[in-house]
Amino acid sequence: MVFSFNALSQLTDLAANSAIFNRFEDPADVAVNYGDLLFSNDGDLVYLIVDSEIVTGNVMTASVNRNTDGNVIGFGAFTQLFAADSIDTGLTFAPNSDTLFFHQYDIGIGQRDTADNQETYTIVNYDDDYGGLALIPEQYSNGGQLLKGDYINNQLWLHDIADDGDDTFTLSPATLVGDLDTFALGDIEYITAGPLANNIIATDYTFSSVDPFNEPAIITVAVDPITGLPNANPVSTPFARGVNEAWGLAFDPITGNLWLIEFGTYVLTQIIINDVIFKDGFE
Repeated sequence: MVFSFNALSQLTDLAANSAIFNRFEDPADVAVNYGDLLFSNDGDLVYLIVDSEIVTGNVMTASVNRNTDGNVIGFGAFTQLFAADSIDTGLTFAPNSDTLFFHQYDIGIGQRDTADNQETYTIVNYDDDYGGLALIPEQYSNGGQLLKGDYINNQLWLHDIADDGDDTFTLSPATLVGDLDTFALGDIEYITAGPLANNIIATDYTFSSVDPFNEPAIITVAVDPITGLPNANPVSTPFARGVNEAWGLAFDPITGNLWLIEFGTYVLTQIIINDVIFKDGFE
């Protein structure tokens, strides 16, 4: 594994009081397209989608090594956890469960429980390619529902989640909740603390191939502090610029650090987000 500590990055114009901590180049040592990253709830393990969007797609897992401040400084050896045809991005846990949800390219929303049972929910009321997934946090009135990004139409859709009682879940048909001013919507996550609380953060995959001076690689979108949903035509605010093929996102449950996954360059970037102590040197 090539590990770059406090390295320079392609990312520019980071949001105020945010800074790149380090970057990992091809940490799974597979040199295939990365789709998304997810930490276990206790932060001891990490899950990484590799071979994204093709039939040999799978999720690999490794232990997480941290410094005394909790920041990730390395990973153990990656091993395969499970395979899933055309697994893409949006790796997230189901509500109060270790069952995993994920997007399968041109197929639908997949789920996999801890007994390795898998099934796919085929979207019935909207078309085109799918982007990221985010479970709405419980602090909102829509908590426990699933927010879904549409890569082609740059829309956000909402699915209700019903617990089947056996670590599997049933998704309702989706409801359109917002149209974003992006070019190619990737993964989405919720920011629930700090200066950017009550925002969704998302990747815009085609940044820099369109106009590297005007189109952001990562954006934030404000949500209603009660419902957790954006308005119908939300405004995207740049969070960072300068990375082509920005695709997956993840938050570290231990530090709150943001992770950016680059689809075609096999790089994971760890960002300390809106941290006054780190940036300005005082508490």
